[in-house]
Amino acid sequence: MYKIYEVEGLNFYIKYDLVDDTYMPHITYRHFILPEDAIKTYFNITKQRYNEIYMRYEAYSKDTGITIYYTYKQDKKDEILIITAF
Repeated sequence: MYKIYEVEGLNFYIKYDLVDDTYMPHITYRHFILPEDAIKTYFNITKQRYNEIYMRYEAYSKDTGITIYYTYKQDKKDEILIITAF
């Protein structure tokens, strides 16, 4: 299951996992990162590279101290799928 967060005209897709009968963000459950912090990281990228093998962007924000891996859904630049954050 994914939840969509709309921020500044962009749709961010965050995967939710079922944990003890409750859905919670995958990045929170696995890495203790809140969706809002992952999205803030996207808007404050300091360093980024495209990983051609995995077809994703790997980006770091000095502001948040978080690294996110993301891609665009169906190459739509306004639909960002956050793969993971740590």
